[in-house]
Amino acid sequence: MGVESGRAAAVAATVIGGSALLQLARRARLRTRPGTAAVTLAPASLVPVAVAEFVLVAGRRWPGAAVGAVALAGCATVHVPPFVRTSASRARLLRSDLRLTVMTANLLHGRADVEALARTAQRHDIDLLCVQEVHQDALAAIADRVAGQLPHRHSRPGVRGAGSGIFSRHPLTNLREPDGFGFPPVMADVTVPTADGPRPITVLSFHSKAPVGNGSTEFWSEDLTRVGRLMAEQPRSLVVAGDFNATREHRQFRDLLTGGYSDAADDAGAGLAFTFPAKRFRIPIASLDHVVLGRGLFGLDVRTVRQPGSDHKAVIVTVAAG
Repeated sequence: MGVESGRAAAVAATVIGGSALLQLARRARLRTRPGTAAVTLAPASLVPVAVAEFVLVAGRRWPGAAVGAVALAGCATVHVPPFVRTSASRARLLRSDLRLTVMTANLLHGRADVEALARTAQRHDIDLLCVQEVHQDALAAIADRVAGQLPHRHSRPGVRGAGSGIFSRHPLTNLREPDGFGFPPVMADVTVPTADGPRPITVLSFHSKAPVGNGSTEFWSEDLTRVGRLMAEQPRSLVVAGDFNATREHRQFRDLLTGGYSDAADDAGAGLAFTFPAKRFRIPIASLDHVVLGRGLFGLDVRTVRQPGSDHKAVIVTVAAG
């Protein structure tokens, strides 16, 4: 019994040590492919750490249990808040002069089922649809199927992982295509009618390079740094919707959530909101797709929806304004 107890304690200590390493790693701006992939597992460490702490307490391994308690508290402090709606979001559940429903969808090289995409947009009464990895034929098909609901469009077709578009219920103005990105994004202004008068908002459909599969994480890190600069320069409220190829576990993504910006999923207490990989027979384990909201905008509701033909779930967000 003593040997078995000792082995259990050793395994528990290893689990706690591994979790501690993950928590430390998420504080760094990781630039290695294994590191950026491994850190996405940090939220999953909360459950095994809790089990390990139980094993240590049950075995009366008090020094180890004390270390485990600190590790468990650290995990909870980091990974529980995303499941709790922020006070700003709660305040706007009952009062807001603006409601805008935004959807972002990665279409996997234009292969996603456009009919299903249009049905989802209609079912959820989408006001703004941002798409990535979209090619010329897919753009034309989307425009045709959502014309009645989202007649205004700004898009740039691409090949393979490139291509981006915005479809809007309200007119789009000041259309532009920021340069310097691995996958060129599209950007536009939209004026949303509210009870207090028109409210201008800027929208960016964004897709970063991936940290794996490109030979290095350099392009991914540069894309996130560049979009952060673009966000900081905006004079009005900005919605950045797309595939960031990053989770909240990556320091490079959390660096974007400054200067009044927030992840809508965090606002709404949506938790992990996993979006990738979402192909058939695969279980999503990472939240790569986000709607990031600028000054004066807050996420009220966030949900993910499967897209036939894509390896990403779509993200649908109800946005309110302060």
